Amino acid sequence: MSIHYRIGLTIIPFLVLLSCNSEKTTHPIEKKLVEAVYASGKVIPANDYKIYSLADGTILQRPVTEGDSVTAGQLLFTIDNTTQQAQTATARAAFAYAEDNYGNSSPILQDLKYQLTSLQIKLSDDSVNFIRQRNLYDSKSTSKFDFDKAKLRYETAQNDVKSARDRYNKTRNQLKLDYENAKNQLNISTTQSGYYDVKSSINGLVYELYKKPGEAVRRFDPLAAIGNKGSFYIQLWVDELDINKVKPGQQVAITMDLHKGKTFKAIVKKIYPVLNEQNQSIRVDAEFIEAPPTLIANALVEANIVITEKDKVLTLPKKYIIGDSVKVKGQDKYVHIKKGLENNEDVEVLEGLTPSSEIVIPN
Repeated sequence: MSIHYRIGLTIIPFLVLLSCNSEKTTHPIEKKLVEAVYASGKVIPANDYKIYSLADGTILQRPVTEGDSVTAGQLLFTIDNTTQQAQTATARAAFAYAEDNYGNSSPILQDLKYQLTSLQIKLSDDSVNFIRQRNLYDSKSTSKFDFDKAKLRYETAQNDVKSARDRYNKTRNQLKLDYENAKNQLNISTTQSGYYDVKSSINGLVYELYKKPGEAVRRFDPLAAIGNKGSFYIQLWVDELDINKVKPGQQVAITMDLHKGKTFKAIVKKIYPVLNEQNQSIRVDAEFIEAPPTLIANALVEANIVITEKDKVLTLPKKYIIGDSVKVKGQDKYVHIKKGLENNEDVEVLEGLTPSSEIVIPN
């Protein structure tokens, strides 16, 4: 038993010594440190927009294909408008009818005006007769019966003229309203007829087409995506926790699978004030400073938005730091350090270490 005990005591110090000698160490180094915010996104054609159908129907023609250059006003789609043509014809006929009824030669208004003129002439005659009968009655040259009868005819004529004038004005106002409504309906129908010829709003390039001849479309169905030819911007999404660090004018380092191993410079141009609820991120647009030789719409990109840069700062890899402390060779306790700038890999060491400090790399 005593022999085994002495062997154990001999082995334990040897293992401790072996363990100490096997520790891997490193030193803080001075280098340029860049703090950046990560973002992902894609390449988008400048002035990009989607064209939507504004009418229901069937695609009759599509005289363009993906990759075609188009000019503003160029026809992209023709949608069957047989039903719309019938509606426009009906609206045009209704407008012509309303215009005839409200115009200067309106038969309805002419008839009412004739009735009003006849009643006004009768009122004039009854007025003269009433005055004559009143004078006779005052001189006791006629009976009260004849006077009252003349007065009644005069008052009746007054009411008839007022009623005829009101009827004329009311009818004229209604015909005017019918005319305006018919005119608006014709304008609406004529405008909607234009929805069946879908045209480009800009000079640009057709990037995508979503419908082909023979397919049925409903109102607000997407038909095509168009944008500037050869001009692109970068649409990025930044986590809401980092957005306060991002400002217009900051530089962006862009990488993409389309150009593996290369980094391209861009600059932040616009920050949108709306949170996307689906990805909990905020949209940030950037423009290339050094554009890649080849770009494809919707090409995926990864970006680092540069927040701060410092030259010749003492740095240590993040993975060697536990909390705010590191293990220094030859010291029993962990050494507390004061951190400064940091990115995904490195941390600036402001206090606690020197370039000669020998840091024990954690297992």
